Amino acid sequence: MHLRAAVIYGKEDVRVEEVETPPMGPNDVKVRIKACGICHYDLRFYTGSKHPDKPHILGHECSGIVEQIGSDVSEVKLEDRVVVYTDTSCGHCGYCIQGRTNLCSNRTYTDGGFAEYKVASVKQVFKFSNSTNFEEACLTEPLACCLNATLRGRIQPASKVAVVGTGPMGLLHIELVRALGASKVIAVEPIPIRRQKALDFGADNVIDPATQNAVEEVLKLTDGVGADLVIIAVENVKAVEQGIKMVGKQGVAIVFAGFHPAVDLKIDTNMIHYNEICVTGSSDFPASLFPQALRLIDSRRVQVKPLVSHTFPIERIEEGFKTALGLQGLKVVVTP
Repeated sequence: MHLRAAVIYGKEDVRVEEVETPPMGPNDVKVRIKACGICHYDLRFYTGSKHPDKPHILGHECSGIVEQIGSDVSEVKLEDRVVVYTDTSCGHCGYCIQGRTNLCSNRTYTDGGFAEYKVASVKQVFKFSNSTNFEEACLTEPLACCLNATLRGRIQPASKVAVVGTGPMGLLHIELVRALGASKVIAVEPIPIRRQKALDFGADNVIDPATQNAVEEVLKLTDGVGADLVIIAVENVKAVEQGIKMVGKQGVAIVFAGFHPAVDLKIDTNMIHYNEICVTGSSDFPASLFPQALRLIDSRRVQVKPLVSHTFPIERIEEGFKTALGLQGLKVVVTP
């Protein structure tokens, strides 16, 4: 049996074609994909900053309907609405044993959700209610990434938070820190329409780093002490260097965006030492945060529907990639 999928071969070479349907084991579930979000990880393969070892199906933000279950599956039933967690950790390395599955030494990536169907272990599918649509549910994975960052940032009730970069991930962070009790949220963003979106998503103040001194403005808005948590959600060296300077004493700066290729930073080591600030990163999320993120969406504690600005059928996935790369709108979703 075959299924239709978008296969990446290399730079600007994505082809919608028929591929073999993966075999199912007794503990597997076959999901008919209804929505799959386009992520920066996918775009890096399309632009050529990452290179596939072999042609494969991208897409790791996917949701759909259970269409077939293995003989030993009892946790879900046919027609259940589910989100699929596509990464696989080994379960036995030192990081996995500690629960830090996102740092697994033997992590593997299966074919993704830019396809009509996805076969996954029943342990990798999570049910959601009829009140949540498929486009909303497919944002579980990016929200889980944001949840990992905020928790690593030691957010507390009444924390003052600055979010640098208000693309889809930055906007998710704004909503999430509000839900977790932040008393003040400051957004730093050069694009006017995204500054307005930041206000719509719950930011108290917005700063234009192109016309304002972002560091000075954050200090003013925090009574001269700086932010308790700064989340840097944009792949920009200056943004990272400025973001670290926005952190108050004993605060945390999270470098949330990855850089491809890697870059060097200029950091004032005395600021780190004397202000006792923590500069750290956040990559993906431990598997335990995935169902937590889904519950935040399903319960409406975090509203993700306004993030979805474009949807494209799988036949137009290349147009979807170009839309996302052109910073047109916000979140782009493919509907196989």
